[in-house]
Amino acid sequence: MLEVFTYQIMWVAAVTFCPILAPKGLLATMTGLAGAVHYSVGRGVGALLGGYLISQYGIKTAFNFFGYVCVAGGGLYVLVYYLYLKKKIITREQEMEKEECTKNGEEGQAMLEYTKKSEIVTKDEKKKKNRHLQSNP
Repeated sequence: MLEVFTYQIMWVAAVTFCPILAPKGLLATMTGLAGAVHYSVGRGVGALLGGYLISQYGIKTAFNFFGYVCVAGGGLYVLVYYLYLKKKIITREQEMEKEECTKNGEEGQAMLEYTKKSEIVTKDEKKKKNRHLQSNP
């Protein structure tokens, strides 16, 4: 019953982390790889191993085994996160902010140049009008 919520939360987390972890230009590959690993490898190996454990040791032992595997996987994730991913995420977010600032800066610079050119044209037009009015009284 809880799978309805946990499954969706898992995919929200996966899709949120993919842009942060993926190298530039490989976002679609990273998202596809996450889906392939989950649906193909994860579910396939889980079904095979689960079926084997249930047939050999019973449901209770299989359930306990998968519970321990989940706890170990969570512990491994915490280690990997604090030793590697956290630094990578911070670095990637800083790069994204710099890119955004650079992009906004370039857009702002282009607008500033356009405004300056418009002001120069306007000043030149005013000078021409003043000269024309002065020469034709």
